[in-house]
Amino acid sequence: MTVTDAGNLAAIDVAMHVYLVSAAVLIAGAFFQQKLARFFQWRRASLLIAGMCVVGVLLLIASGPRFLALWGPSSILFQGGSIFVGIGLGLLTLFVARLYAHLEPSKVFLYAALSELLVAIIFYLVIGNSWFTPVPDGPPLSNLLSVVLLPVVVVGLASLPEEAGKESIAPGNDLLTVPLFFKALPLMIKLMVAVCVFSAVSSIVRNFFMLDQPPDVHQLNSQQAMLLRLTFAILLICAALFFLKSVGFGRLYLLCMAALALVVAALPLLNLHTALPLVFTAALSSVNSLIVWCLLSFVAKSGGFSPVLVFGLGEGFANMGLGVGYLYGYWNVFDKLGANPDGIGTPFAVLLIALILGCFVLVFTEKDLDEILEASGANQLNIRDVLMRERNKLQTRKSERPWEEACEIVGKRAMLSDRERELLLELSRNRTPQEIASQLSITVSTVRTHTHKIYVKLDVHSRDQLISLVRDAFDNL
Repeated sequence: MTVTDAGNLAAIDVAMHVYLVSAAVLIAGAFFQQKLARFFQWRRASLLIAGMCVVGVLLLIASGPRFLALWGPSSILFQGGSIFVGIGLGLLTLFVARLYAHLEPSKVFLYAALSELLVAIIFYLVIGNSWFTPVPDGPPLSNLLSVVLLPVVVVGLASLPEEAGKESIAPGNDLLTVPLFFKALPLMIKLMVAVCVFSAVSSIVRNFFMLDQPPDVHQLNSQQAMLLRLTFAILLICAALFFLKSVGFGRLYLLCMAALALVVAALPLLNLHTALPLVFTAALSSVNSLIVWCLLSFVAKSGGFSPVLVFGLGEGFANMGLGVGYLYGYWNVFDKLGANPDGIGTPFAVLLIALILGCFVLVFTEKDLDEILEASGANQLNIRDVLMRERNKLQTRKSERPWEEACEIVGKRAMLSDRERELLLELSRNRTPQEIASQLSITVSTVRTHTHKIYVKLDVHSRDQLISLVRDAFDNL
């Protein structure tokens, strides 16, 4: 946001290109999932994704502090930067989605809610302020640094787990095409339509109030929206931990849709202050995004589908809806549907309400959502049980730490590779080749090949001799 962008046209233009381009990348990824899966397995894929986002942001910054000189080199840098960011956002979404597709449902919900909390905190501490403006009438320095560094941080964190984030496609589903996926799970078509419509309606409402809004007012409204988003995230986490035995996604979805319909209905009737609908719509969008992200994770894990396929379609249609909303704002079609500076207009509000009601009454109902949850085993999410299990696992890991240190000592003596040390630890626990293969996400034949190499390097001939060797190191700790 800049002072000279009085009508917020530059901000709307950037968002429109980013969401539409990212939607194209996501949906295309669903059709070319095998190639994209191989791309993610490439060691430098994370660097390329982060670099795409950073280059796009730098091009936007280089286009000038005013961002409205839509001619010559400035326009090329501006539009090119938006496209680069859109490509990077689409690839980054799929890159992170692979991690969620391997989690159990309760963890998915907990991590998604914590992510909402973290987003709101980062906005308040880093993005939503005006600490220092390096260029007159330009954005603050903290804003510039955050949009450059945050993609790098996200990609870096998503790259930390060696195995959990790698593409995992079940043997029968590696060649599953988009038509076959819809045939296997027809409810996904209805879900994508509902997601697209909800995203479009919420984006249209936000863009109506964003047009011709002074940057300082928009900044204040954004801060209020993030405060409400922070509140919603805290309430969801607290309710899941302390008050509810299970998370009811169906009711949450229904409540979210109904609340957005009420917000839109109140616009022409009560002539509410522009901050209220903007704030509530932004907060409801974040809750809906959390629901969709969780649903896509449940479907990918339970059905053994490629995360690139599931998230490419689901998030692709969500971003398409957002892009359509920004496109409406860019073309300023509100006046043609009865909108005016004093209100959004009754005809326009009726149209939006009809779209919302059509979604959760006719297209994708609470019953449809519950059917997906039941099929994926996520209809009863008990977050407290998950935390207790993780606590027990942590205590178990602490008790096993000396044994792991003994394995590390034996592995270093024999100059085992990192992968061989992982297998040494699992072999010393007397696990079967099938259990080791499942734990490390490798094939049984690979386990046997590494096992033979470990036996040779340790100069042992059986599992008992290997365990005895580790036990001797354990006793000497």
